[in-house]
Amino acid sequence: MTQLHRGLLLLVFGLSGATALIYEVVWSRLLQTIFGSTLYSTSTIFAAFLLGFSFGAFLLRNVADTTTKPLRHLALIELSIGLYGLSIARIFHAVNSIYMQLPSNALITLLLSFAVLLPPTILFGAIWPFVNSLYISEPGTVGTRTASLYAISSLGSALGAFASGFILVPVFGFRVSSAIAGVVNIAAAILLLLLTNPARRQQIDA
Repeated sequence: MTQLHRGLLLLVFGLSGATALIYEVVWSRLLQTIFGSTLYSTSTIFAAFLLGFSFGAFLLRNVADTTTKPLRHLALIELSIGLYGLSIARIFHAVNSIYMQLPSNALITLLLSFAVLLPPTILFGAIWPFVNSLYISEPGTVGTRTASLYAISSLGSALGAFASGFILVPVFGFRVSSAIAGVVNIAAAILLLLLTNPARRQQIDA
């Protein structure tokens, strides 16, 4: 992988970190309008995010190390997240309809929160092992490149949190903000697919 390819990979990783925080802010707020803004419901939502991130990285770590097409896998993950972000209005409407038919208690809140948030957060967690496998591919570069990945991820997360709280949500609202983040993920998927095309890779290298 050339230096330019690594730079594009870092860009995708940074954008993923930004969209993750946008989704976390937006989806948490939307779920609170359904379940209520109690301490328990808020804790449950954030627990679902963190659990999903952990599961995703753990479950797909071996796939990331053994696959011969990591860029395609990563593109598929980004595309799936983007489509979820675009579909969030319908998903949350369905969740609200279900919740209204069930007794209101902590267990119902827990199960519905996990049902909604675990699929996309597991996908987000899976991004790390694939990017790590692609970016850290040469002996003697583990420390430097791992630090670069953490830095880019943290920077993207900070920018995503800032953008969602101060720009996107105040201007566009929650659902449109989620859709914007979904478009960013889909654009990242398209970029990764272009990198898998040999002809495109030669053009980029040129």
